[in-house]
Parts: sequence; C-alpha cells; structure tokens
Amino acid sequence: MKTEHKVLVSAFLMGILVAVIDALLDFLFFYEGTFLELLIFNIPPHEFYTRSVVVICFTSFGFVVGRVLNQREQAVEHSEYLYSVLSATRNVNQLIVKETDPDLLLQKACELLIETRGYSHSWIVLFDTNRQLTNSASAGLAIEFEHMLEMVRRGEPLECMKRAMEQSGIFVFDALSVEHEACPIKPLCREGVALVTQLEARGGVQGVFGVGAPVGMVAEEELSLLKEVADDIAFALYSHEAEDAGSRAHLALMESEERHRLILNSMNDMIFILDRHDCYSEFYASPNLMPYVSPEEFLGKSVADIMPPELAEQITELTKRVRETGNREILEYTMQMNEKELWFSHHSIYIRTARV
Repeated sequence: MKTEHKVLVSAFLMGILVAVIDALLDFLFFYEGTFLELLIFNIPPHEFYTRSVVVICFTSFGFVVGRVLNQREQAVEHSEYLYSVLSATRNVNQLIVKETDPDLLLQKACELLIETRGYSHSWIVLFDTNRQLTNSASAGLAIEFEHMLEMVRRGEPLECMKRAMEQSGIFVFDALSVEHEACPIKPLCREGVALVTQLEARGGVQGVFGVGAPVGMVAEEELSLLKEVADDIAFALYSHEAEDAGSRAHLALMESEERHRLILNSMNDMIFILDRHDCYSEFYASPNLMPYVSPEEFLGKSVADIMPPELAEQITELTKRVRETGNREILEYTMQMNEKELWFSHHSIYIRTARV
C-alpha cells in the first residue's frame, strides 16, 4: 500500500477511534442507554453531528498529509533515479576514453548502464551502409535479444529500430505502443518504457541504441543524458575507424565534458565529490546555483573543516556507510544562513572511482 493510502486509512481510523471514545464518555457521564445504542443505534443528534465532523476532519487531514508525503517520496525517488543515470553515463564516458576494442566497448557500455540500477536492460545493434547487421551487444536480456537479432537478420527490423534509424532524437515506447506490437522485449516493458535512439556520428547512422526505464521516471534531463551516451558511443565507434587511439580519446573526452557541462548547468542540484579522505575534490553546479561560500574556500578541504562539527560527523558516518554498502543514503538537515534557517537534502551515492 502506498504511503498516501496508509496515511489516509490511519487518519480515518483515528477519527473513528475518537468517535468511539466520545460515545463511551456519553455512556458513562452524559446520556442514558447502552453503549452500543449511543455508538450506533440511538445516537443523539448533536453527538452525531460532532462525530461526523471529527471523522471528516481527520480524514481530510490524512488526505492532505498523504498527498504531500507521496509527492515528496516521488521527488526523492526521481532524484535518486537521475543520480543513478548520471553515474551510469559518467562510467560509460570513462569507458569510452579507455577502451580501444570496439566489441568490448559495446558490451561493457551495456553492462555499465544497468549496473547502477537506473535501467533494467540495454542493447546496441550496429548496421553497415546496406542496413545489414554487423555487431551487437546487450545486458539484462537473454533469449529476447536473440529473437530480436534473428528478426533483423531476416530483414525484419523492429518498428522502433526503423523509426530511430530514419529520425534523430529519442523515442519512448510503452507496452501499448503500436511499434512494440511484435517486439520480443515487449514483456519486459509491462512495468516500464523503452527508450530508443540512433547512433549517429559525422552525418552517418551506424546503428540503434535502446534501454528499458521505469515508468513515470522519464524526464527531459534523463533523455538528454541518454542522448549524450548514444552520441559518445557513436563518436567512439567512428573514431576507432578514423583516428589513432590518442586523438580519439582526446576528442571524445573534450566533447563529453562539454555535454556534461551543459547537462549540469540545467540541473537544480549542487554536486560535491569527496575523495577517500572525505575532502571535497570536485564541485559541479549551474552558474546560477552557487554555494554559500566560493568553491575555492572548500575544495581540497575536509568535511570537518567546512561543516559544523555535529553535521560533519553525520556526513562522515553517512559516507562511510555508503562506501561499505554501496547503497544510497539521504540526510536532511537545517543550517542558519544570513539569519535564516534553510533546509537541505543531502543525497550520497558511491562512484566506481572510490569517491562519494
């Protein structure tokens, strides 16, 4: 049961409990008759009105609080999901710079995309100029992907592939989409959606890239991140054919960092990266969203040097747990700034480079 429903039911039951207590008091001190009569069968008019108002008020309060808590849960879940997607794209970009084998690049990229639990499955299919299958990779899929490849080999590519090959951009398909009708992966999308886009570099379409995402979580930020991953993979494949390893890595990194800056500039969060000694090593945020002190004042310094002692201890313990378990942790706290009390929500995730 969702939190919203739990709160509503609890509030309603609390209202009923207050009404029962009121009937018990009437039975003991104010009215004649049995307790059951005063509770159900022979309720005094004034008491009936009072109890009804009480139950309605409790229920209304529960409805409002439940909606607020549900919206807050959804916001937290979406924020965590975007962080997992950002972490996955970062890992793929690091892979693109290091990996020189195109086959391993495709397979590892698919595996990294599902490793942070942001996507349920991922796949890549490459074509030559005659639209013949040349290479493929997948993660989170088994026999379904083999069936998909068999259709491609027979010259019957999926409708989502055709659409992605013909047009740029990212296409979202759910289980009810017409394009999904004959798709072997359709059963896996009953509780999610498929995001499909083309792999294009220097004006040439090389293939199709797809992932499975949770329903209700897809937002504009994620589509931008996913498009970035597709562009980086396509550029890496193009570079393997056209440039030497050193130039390829340098160009891929420059374009990737530029796209990362554009994505980060559109976010409404500040990202702090801590090294193994809990020192602030990197900071990312939109130019319009800067911290209370300038980055120069806290970069290279530890949490204990910057934060109040009690809060620094909480953050240190939290990052320690994240490193040990690999799970996300959330810490909410307040701080006094300019004589105002401000609320903050601290989300901590583990990054493969052993930083949090």
